[in-house]
Amino acid sequence: MTLTTETSRPGEKKELTAISQVKIGMSYQEVKAVMGESLVVGYEQKGSPTDSFEPIKMSQPVRVERVTQQNKIYFVVYYYTKVVKADQLISDDELTPLVFESTQPSSGLMGQDKVIGMGMDYVFRIKH
Repeated sequence: MTLTTETSRPGEKKELTAISQVKIGMSYQEVKAVMGESLVVGYEQKGSPTDSFEPIKMSQPVRVERVTQQNKIYFVVYYYTKVVKADQLISDDELTPLVFESTQPSSGLMGQDKVIGMGMDYVFRIKH
């Protein structure tokens, strides 16, 4: 599920993130190009009511976690993709994790690391 907003056509929704375009086998560099480095989560009015609005942005991904399991290193990259409750907090159920297998275990997440899975079920699988 992704963040959506109503469009000009009744009942039609437009994705606010491109998570549906992320596919297994994509490199971290490709995912970053698709997902971007920030997400507009609202707008703030500057000055008087006739002044313009400026976007409120949050960095993407929200967090990155390193997991070591059976001599393999994985990176779980969490993207903010949906609003469950509009409470100005980000909860785990509002994030979509992408799992990358490290191609160079001695370093951090690299551009050539590939998506091998996504979703909380896949994260659970690599952790247990």
